[in-house]
Order: sequence, then structure tokens, then C-alpha cells
Amino acid sequence: GTSAANAATLAGYGLKPINTTLNTATPVTTFSSAYTFGLVDRASMYVWTSGAGTVTLPSASSVGNNWFVIIKNDGTGILNIALTGTDTIDGNSSAQLQIGESFVVVAGNAA
Repeated sequence: GTSAANAATLAGYGLKPINTTLNTATPVTTFSSAYTFGLVDRASMYVWTSGAGTVTLPSASSVGNNWFVIIKNDGTGILNIALTGTDTIDGNSSAQLQIGESFVVVAGNAA
């Protein structure tokens, strides 16, 4: 027998089918109020457009290794990054993005 994979059927978060291939995709969403990231935000970019605010990251255990999101602060105030449970970013229990800064957050252990 013969089988063939359908790229559109296989595409998940962060992937886009183009003809018969899977390609990376990064949907961009602007937001201006508090937000809690989840599993469906994998491989997305979120651009903050308000004054000071707070976003909350999911626990690494709930989204699994290799989950990632890009966060950019295009607002007029500091964007606070709150963590869930005992997770840390660079050993810290929270982080801040200054105006004009951005970063990629990846769930899992860094080497």
C-alpha cells in the first residue's frame, strides 16, 4: 500500500501548510490589557500597545518543553511578566519588559 501525508491536516500551532510542505508561522497579535498565555499561544508573537501592564505565563509543566511565545513592548509603560507556580526566568520569579524591548520565552530547562 501507499500512503501520503496531508500538510494541512498535520499543521498545528506555529505551522502553516504551503502546498505539500509544513512551514513555520508566527501569528502576530496586538493587545492592550492583561492577558494569560496558554497552550494555544505556542509560536505566537504578542505586541503590547498600552501603558504599564501585566501578562501571565503558563506553567512550563502545563504547556510542555519547547512551547514558546515572543513578547514585545510597543506600549508607553513597563510590561510586567508574571510567572505561574515555581517557574523562573533567568532564575527570577518575574520579569519586566521596558518600552521597546522584546524577548522570546521558551518553556523547559535551559542548558
